[in-house]
Amino acid sequence: MPRRKKLNSCIAESELEEECLSEIEIWQEKMCEAMDLAEGKCSQTRTNAFISLTNLLQKRVMLDFLLGQYETLSHLVERSLKKGHTNQEQIEAAHLLSVLVISLCQVQEAEQ
Repeated sequence: MPRRKKLNSCIAESELEEECLSEIEIWQEKMCEAMDLAEGKCSQTRTNAFISLTNLLQKRVMLDFLLGQYETLSHLVERSLKKGHTNQEQIEAAHLLSVLVISLCQVQEAEQ
């Protein structure tokens, strides 16, 4: 009987790992979609994209993903801070920047 419990336990762990993996993939997909929207021409679209990115980063931090997308994210934020068409866009870009800095503050690769 104990052997059966162990087998059921392993199956449950495997299903949990699979579920977590799909959650990570969903999160990454949402991040990529929001980054694409942040490149849009409409100021309101960019503002909404920055809000989405900030919310996603507040829910989960995936350092490997962030380091891989660091240049893209920093370019999006920098462009909106310099050339943002509305104050709200600049505010949301600054908010995203603060969350990025907090998320990456202990990673040496981000400092470079």
